[in-house]
Amino acid sequence: MQNIYLIGFIGSGTKKHAARIAEKWGLTHIDTDEYLEGAEGMKVQEIFRNKGEDYFREIEEDLLLDIQSQENLMVSFGIGTPCVGDNMEIMQGSGLIVYLRAGVGCVMKGVMALRKKGEMFTEMEVAEVSDFLMEKLDERRPCYEKAAQITLRARGLDTKVLEADIKAALG
Repeated sequence: MQNIYLIGFIGSGTKKHAARIAEKWGLTHIDTDEYLEGAEGMKVQEIFRNKGEDYFREIEEDLLLDIQSQENLMVSFGIGTPCVGDNMEIMQGSGLIVYLRAGVGCVMKGVMALRKKGEMFTEMEVAEVSDFLMEKLDERRPCYEKAAQITLRARGLDTKVLEADIKAALG
């Protein structure tokens, strides 16, 4: 089976849905951020701070190049992955891309939960976080829409609906 790539913004549920479907279908689930955190021994936010975004994007692309040569993977991605370099083309050439579209409210809820845990945006005021997210959503949404073969609304999405749409697309 070709790889299945779930893309979307923070709070869209890509990781949750990917893990559920992978387990049910007997696929291997890879969350790229978790994988890179394990490989680097630090959180994504720390990699950005300590080694820079260029470094992070380089190791992210290396991982994606490795993933494309495999099959039977359910992959959930960080928010920037499909929009950087040749990543979209790599993904399109090696799997089915599913975009879980999240609105600002859904994204803020997810970000605030991560912020509360101390994992993200801890150095910013809530208003700054909101402005930053609005900007990034506006910037990345066209990329996600262009990349995806399937687009679904993230809020309230039942994994069974997502499964059915993926099965239909795979034939």
